[in-house]
Amino acid sequence: MTSSDTLPLSEGQQALQDTLRGFLAGQLPPATLRAALETRAGYSPELHARLAREFGLAGVTIPREFGGRGLGQVEASVVHSELGRALYPGPFLAPRWPAACCSRPVTARCRSGGCRCWPTGR
Repeated sequence: MTSSDTLPLSEGQQALQDTLRGFLAGQLPPATLRAALETRAGYSPELHARLAREFGLAGVTIPREFGGRGLGQVEASVVHSELGRALYPGPFLAPRWPAACCSRPVTARCRSGGCRCWPTGR
């Protein structure tokens, strides 16, 4: 794909791309990537924690009222593209979030909108 095949990014989206690209280039040079792949986890949990904590990547499209960043699909695409560009080997979602939300049974409280797990109350 050439640059003429893509839509231009907004200033905020470009800033996200540039910041994440610079961070990953500094944190994940080839030797570090190889070393991380050789560990039992297969990635750097420390780097994953920094990405989640400093960039909020575990909740890019999760609405702010539920603890996420509240960004859209374009920003998520920017994040995915930069993680792929850097060959980031770690998980994208925080492991606890899906387990905490997705494993909960849907109760009457959730169906009535009292559940804080999903914006729809499900």
